[in-house]
Amino acid sequence: MVRVRELHGQGLSLKAISEVLNAEGVPTPMGRAPWGKSHVDRLLHTQHARRVSHME
Repeated sequence: MVRVRELHGQGLSLKAISEVLNAEGVPTPMGRAPWGKSHVDRLLHTQHARRVSHME
């Protein structure tokens, strides 16, 4: 998710990212609300793993 990477790139903490996403009304990937630190962490790690696997 572009918005999560953008916020993470700005140096926001996982908690801060989840608070921004909730305030903006962004649904979680599974459509469940609200965002939490674990949602953000999981999404970032999944995206990182996908990028690494595509680089190999």
